[in-house]
Amino acid sequence: FTRMSTLTVIYYAEVVAGELKNSIEGQSAWHNEAELLEGLQVQQRGILEHFLQYYEQSSHSKRFHFEN
Repeated sequence: FTRMSTLTVIYYAEVVAGELKNSIEGQSAWHNEAELLEGLQVQQRGILEHFLQYYEQSSHSKRFHFEN
């Protein structure tokens, strides 16, 4: 085996306040898209590209709209 299986989770968020805290899963961090692409393997890059395509499509047809 040359690689371990991994679980890849992608969050897209706007940070408004708070601080990051580490957990038993590892060190938490916020990265922009350019920083993220630098460290990804080929398989992970495909997952991110798929997410970005989905996000772009879904952002044009918002399902929920909240007004303050």
